[in-house]
Amino acid sequence: MAFQKVFFTKMWVMAVLASAAVVLGGILISQSNVVEQSTAEMDRKPSPAEMKTIVDSLARVFSIPDAVVRQRRESVGKKLQLMPEHRIEVSSDFSTLGFNRALSRSVARFGSIVAGEERPREKKTVLRVLHNDKQVWTVIFSANKTAGGKESNNRR
Repeated sequence: MAFQKVFFTKMWVMAVLASAAVVLGGILISQSNVVEQSTAEMDRKPSPAEMKTIVDSLARVFSIPDAVVRQRRESVGKKLQLMPEHRIEVSSDFSTLGFNRALSRSVARFGSIVAGEERPREKKTVLRVLHNDKQVWTVIFSANKTAGGKESNNRR
């Protein structure tokens, strides 16, 4: 009798462990599909339309009026490659650091990064979106001035 009780207990434990292994294996397989999808997204360079949408929506989040946002394409290097860019006029007290962080979070899903450069003499901040070490978009902030040559005191 004691032998049967031990045998059934061992069989029950083996059945529970086998069920747990099947469930965990299913979870692992489903998670690997998610990882493959996100890896595929990170390998893809953001399209110009996606970058335009990202920058435009961030400009709205940061209360930047459409009137001060200009879009253009700038030629880069000897190959005459056209690089899309946003030029945004902001007040001198606007914090470009917050915009940089938000832009970095937005393009991280593509595996892209944002490199920022301050140009104090020109009163400009340049944010470059890089994908696989190649520039794909530029956002240039310049401090606006009033007609009298003084910087604007408008807070955004």
